[in-house]
Amino acid sequence: MAYRDGIGTARSPSSYRKFLREAAHAGHGQAAFQCSLIHLKKNDLLGFNQYVRSGANANDMDAMIAQQLVAGGLDSWRKLRPVLMAMQALRATAVRIRNERHKIDLLDTNTGIAHYTNAGALASMIAGSPSDARNCVWLSSTVYVNDPTEGMRLRDYRKGREKNPLEDLFDGTDSSATISWLDKEFHVFIACFSLECDSLNLWRFYGDDGHGFSIVSPLSAFDPESSDGMIRGPWAKRGKTSPKPSLYRVLYDDTEVDSALKELAVSLKPVLKLARKLKGDAPKRVRSVAIAVISELLYLYKDKQYEAEREVRAAEVQTLGDPAVKEFRLPSMKYAKLHLETGALLFQERGSQIIIGPKVDKQDAVMIDLQHQLARQSWSGTCRVIKSEKNYR
Repeated sequence: MAYRDGIGTARSPSSYRKFLREAAHAGHGQAAFQCSLIHLKKNDLLGFNQYVRSGANANDMDAMIAQQLVAGGLDSWRKLRPVLMAMQALRATAVRIRNERHKIDLLDTNTGIAHYTNAGALASMIAGSPSDARNCVWLSSTVYVNDPTEGMRLRDYRKGREKNPLEDLFDGTDSSATISWLDKEFHVFIACFSLECDSLNLWRFYGDDGHGFSIVSPLSAFDPESSDGMIRGPWAKRGKTSPKPSLYRVLYDDTEVDSALKELAVSLKPVLKLARKLKGDAPKRVRSVAIAVISELLYLYKDKQYEAEREVRAAEVQTLGDPAVKEFRLPSMKYAKLHLETGALLFQERGSQIIIGPKVDKQDAVMIDLQHQLARQSWSGTCRVIKSEKNYR
């Protein structure tokens, strides 16, 4: 960029392009994206596709957006440029809302981040050897959640007679929990946590009616700075152990919903205006890309009735045919439950806890058994076992 903009040296377009190509060949996603645009400006679609594919494979979102738009018919620089710029502005707005309003405050996590579960799930997480990486968290498909309005809070919100700015974007689409991306249907998977580590309501609904456990982890067990978002290339997890997930706060208040929609409306307006001027399949493609760009925000707002849960969550999308999608089926189950798995993260960070549910029988015996299991895994120095302080009648 120094050669392009003349920062600290004389401007040299030829040197800029030379080093840009070298960076692209070394796997730098944004460099590959910039190289792809250079080729598109020369109407070299073959060169564009080569470099934009490299940028997408490096998980560069600009490259993935450009790849989608060109595949949808915007196959010249004249056609692509205005739509790409508008889409980048929309993405910048969505990322800013996510990172500023949904970021977890360190003060909110002074008691940890809790994942409520049952005895069977805990036994599986703590069994085996550390190399088995069974101390992970599952991200389950949204079709299994108990909230029938999951992912719809921003879409369904109405303030008086004001029109919801997402209405035109989603017009004609269904409410299924899939996202069209790279010409494939991606399903949404989420893992739910809470900033309330010992809550009667959460014991009732998510902790096996008090007979379960609350697994508490410090914020350091997660990735607080990831900027990848939910949309990743199909290479991101194939054959690899998942990285630490990023967690974001769920917001519930109408004022938060209204504020987010107002910001999105400003950036969404030029995208929809440009889409209306296009022909063929291009308008549908532009709308599908815009939906994917804002999709993560859809799962970070819930109805106010759930406010006491103080939920934080990780979300990711994946195609059903990807090997990262695992299935769980008990003999009594008529269908398998699909999920993704995080990397190993539970119990091993200092400050971790297992809280025994208030209705668990023979708690002293359960405690010493859990302490023994933790010691066998060399986690007794990082994770302690305590009893719930709640009285459950």
